[in-house]
Amino acid sequence: MVINDLELELIKGVISLVVTLITLLLGWIVGNKIAYNMSINQKHREIELDQLNQFFQLYGEFFSIWKLYNYLFDNKLVNNDICIELLKRASDAEAGIEAILLKIASDKKLSDEDTKTLGCFRQSYQLLRESIRDKKRINWNSSNHEQYKSFKTLSCKVAHILSENDKGPTEKETIDNFCEITNNKWERKWY
Repeated sequence: MVINDLELELIKGVISLVVTLITLLLGWIVGNKIAYNMSINQKHREIELDQLNQFFQLYGEFFSIWKLYNYLFDNKLVNNDICIELLKRASDAEAGIEAILLKIASDKKLSDEDTKTLGCFRQSYQLLRESIRDKKRINWNSSNHEQYKSFKTLSCKVAHILSENDKGPTEKETIDNFCEITNNKWERKWY
């Protein structure tokens, strides 16, 4: 059978059309996949930045409560109602920190040093609530006070951990990380 020029051109045209359609389809699929991944990465980054901002707010709340409590304590204005209100604020702030620590444990691959930092920071943050509960002043009277310097250093390290981008941990690593961060062994080691 002999193929004339018209049939040959028609076959070439069909092949060209099929190749073009396949190329367009693959381009559409790949383009959508890339756009989807970029969108997911952007959303994850926005969530990380929100967490970082929440951490900064809770850091500020710690200082607000601490300064107010010490002022009231020094001026003998601390009564049960004030203690309860400040204890509630300190507990709420501490709960926010605990939630951030869980998020870090589930989202980030943590080194042993990171886990130690987070565990020690958790213990240091509890000092505020415990001081109010026990009606004891936080005696950080100098920027060089050992505990105060430790608290600031730990805070900076936690902020750095929060701002790092990396691949997340496995489920087991998440559980191990959070259990290690919340272990009471850090209670006496944070300063």
